[in-house]
Amino acid sequence: MWSVISIATPFVKQGRMKALVIASEKRAPGLPEVPTTAEGGLADFAVSGWYVIVAPAKTPQAVIERVNDAAQKALKNEGVLQRLAASGTQPIGAGPVEAAAHIRAEMARWDRVLKAAGVQPN
Repeated sequence: MWSVISIATPFVKQGRMKALVIASEKRAPGLPEVPTTAEGGLADFAVSGWYVIVAPAKTPQAVIERVNDAAQKALKNEGVLQRLAASGTQPIGAGPVEAAAHIRAEMARWDRVLKAAGVQPN
């Protein structure tokens, strides 16, 4: 089965599921015994799930800054950090500029994958 770390981690920790590899560039702090796909023989295979807060393109900068400030504050809250860690989720806490760059990079990456696979949009 293939799953995101936040869903699989509790089952792995309870011994109800055995994780074979993690599809990331480095081992997960919450599952340090689970090797990466590269360690398992798939050198160029790394996929990560991520969450980002987005807003409509014409959202005023002041609103974006206020939402970002609230998100940054939440990512410093011990309760939030414990909840994320329990699920295997690693907060990054990047700002709007970094998030936009990440989205563009991911779109370009997966566009190449879809084109190489011959996937055509409907």
